[in-house]
Amino acid sequence: MKIAAILLGFLLCAQAWAKPPKDAQYQDAVLVSFKDVKTGSSCSSSGSVKANTDDSGNTEGSTSNKTNCSNNIVRQYTIQLGSNTFVLVYGYNFLNLHNDLSKQLPGAHLRVRSDKHGFYVRIGDKEARYDIVEAK
Repeated sequence: MKIAAILLGFLLCAQAWAKPPKDAQYQDAVLVSFKDVKTGSSCSSSGSVKANTDDSGNTEGSTSNKTNCSNNIVRQYTIQLGSNTFVLVYGYNFLNLHNDLSKQLPGAHLRVRSDKHGFYVRIGDKEARYDIVEAK
């Protein structure tokens, strides 16, 4: 338990240290639109068998099963950055668990910077990483 508390403390400190560089160059951008896109599906199933064997060794029984499926959905955000248009998806990151674009409506003004990992969108004092799906 103590190790888990120490690890959690270290991760929280790492989040505090993971701030954008002081010389980060932000550009103005606008959220144009967003849409949910199906990326596949996930299914799980379970079942059981009930059987009876008589004295002769004959077995008779029944089975039951249950399958549940759901679609995997990801939200894509289209932003206008200068004369370029980009489609982004939230870059899930254990230390940065907030998707700030999910709270914005089309027309919202954003501050964006980029590096080799993708775009970082800043809204207020929060910043989150987004992966580039498409550049138009």
